[in-house]
Formats: sequence, structure tokens, C-alpha cells
Amino acid sequence: MTAPVTIENLEMRIAELETLTRRKTFSEQLTRTLFHISDAVNTFPDLDRILPFIHQALDQIIGLPNCYITVLNPEDGSVSIPFCVCENVDPDNPGTELFDTGELTRLTLEQGRPVILDQEDLKQIFPSPVPLPAVWMAIPLIQREKPIGTFAVFHNTDPDAFGQKEMDILSTVSHQVTLAIERKQSFDELSLVKNYLANIINAMPSI
Repeated sequence: MTAPVTIENLEMRIAELETLTRRKTFSEQLTRTLFHISDAVNTFPDLDRILPFIHQALDQIIGLPNCYITVLNPEDGSVSIPFCVCENVDPDNPGTELFDTGELTRLTLEQGRPVILDQEDLKQIFPSPVPLPAVWMAIPLIQREKPIGTFAVFHNTDPDAFGQKEMDILSTVSHQVTLAIERKQSFDELSLVKNYLANIINAMPSI
């Protein structure tokens, strides 16, 4: 026998349809975003354009008020920050204002997998009284099976801002970030070779 139609049943069905619609809309928006990011990486010639574009695209779908990218120097172990959009942090000088001065980058690269830490976890790493976010998450950037840096995000007040969904999205995008960094490194190496050859040619005596 068919169950009688009640207001409660109708409200539950409407809620289910609204949930399905939101999921479908988000999935379509995510697909478009990932396509635009991939296209940008293959179009823009430099990190100064690519990384802000990636951040803005992701910010529209999952909200990233604080985002930064680190790159590890394999020669001396130092950590550079080529991109930083963080509240109360000068983007031109993040190395002196960001709470993460390399410790979290090295931790993520040592584990070789995405890492998410709450404020209590962070206090174990930073015992000194520095302002710490409510939640921090990072994805390792892997280049030819070697970790080269991290794609990190954090939220200052909401401990539930990031979870498995955000981790999966950032993990997908991290491949594009790594590709952009790799291309920049290759371009820099090529520029050095060209300058070196140019200096040799200029130093040769005229015939």
C-alpha cells in the first residue's frame, strides 16, 4: 500500500531534491574550474599570473581566505614562498610574518601525503605564543616522484573549514601547481644557459 502523502513527506522529498541539485551544481562548477585551471597553466607563461588565478578559481568554490605555496631548495634545505595570500600577512614578505617558517613544509614532505592539523596539533609544533590558525592543511607537490614543496591553506577561526572534500580538490589541483613550478624552473635554467652562452660569445675576440 502506498504511504499517505503528508506535509512531512513532501518537505523531506524537497530537501532531498535540493541536496541533489546542490551536489550536481557543485560538481559542474568544479569541473569547469579544473578545466580553467588546466587551461591557464598551459597558457600563462609565468607563476605571477598562474598562481593568483588558481587561488581565485578555488576561492570561488571552496573558500580559501589563506593560501600559500612553498618550494624546498634541495641544495640547502631552505624553504621559499613564491605565492602567499593570507590575512594579516604582507604578500611581498611572507617569510617574516607567516607562522610557518618551513617547519610544516618539511613535516608534509617527510610524510609524503596530505596533512591536516588543528590548533592543538599546531601548538605541539609551535610552543611559543604565536597566533595559530584553527585548522591548517597542506598537499605535497610531487615532481617526478620527488616532493618539491607544498600547497597549504588554513583558516583562522573555523576548525571545520577543511575536510576530505577540500583535500581531494587541492590534491587534484596540486598537479597543475607542480607543472607550473616545473615550467618556471625550466625557463629559469634555459635563461641561465642563454646568458652564459651570450657572455662567452661577447667575450670572444672579433675576427
